[in-house]
Amino acid sequence: MITSYQTGDAQLVISQKAQREEAAEFAPFFDDIPAYSLIDDESGAVLAVFGYRLVTEDTAECFALMSEMCMLRLREMVMFLKQKISEEMRDLFLRRVIMTVKKNFAAGMKFAKILGFHLVAELPDFYLGQDYQLFERSE
Repeated sequence: MITSYQTGDAQLVISQKAQREEAAEFAPFFDDIPAYSLIDDESGAVLAVFGYRLVTEDTAECFALMSEMCMLRLREMVMFLKQKISEEMRDLFLRRVIMTVKKNFAAGMKFAKILGFHLVAELPDFYLGQDYQLFERSE
C-alpha cells in the first residue's frame, strides 16, 4: 500500500545499488518535503519513498528512493504517481516537474519515461563526479 510518508521512512528503505550513495546523504531530506511511502503489506517494510519540492512557483522537482523489491509493485507505483503528479501539477499550477537520474541507470530512466517524463539535458559531473540526466514532464 502507498501511504503518507512518516518521519524516518526514507532511512528504512534498503535502496537499490544505483541509489545507495544518494540514499546515504539524502534520505533525511524526505522528512521535510511532501512525500509518500510504499509499504509491504505483509512485512510492513518500507519499499520506496517518493516526494517533491517546489523549485520555482511553476516547477517542482521529484525524488524517489526505491528498493529492488519495490519493482514487484511497479504497476501500483506507476498508477499512483502518474495520478499524484497530475493532481499536484493542477493544484499547484505547475508548468513542469523535473527529476534527475544517474546516467546509464536503465531502471531509473525507464521509470521516468513510464511516468511521462522525457529527457531534456545531460548533467555532466552532477553528483560525486558522476553524470546524470535531467528529465521533465510538462502539461
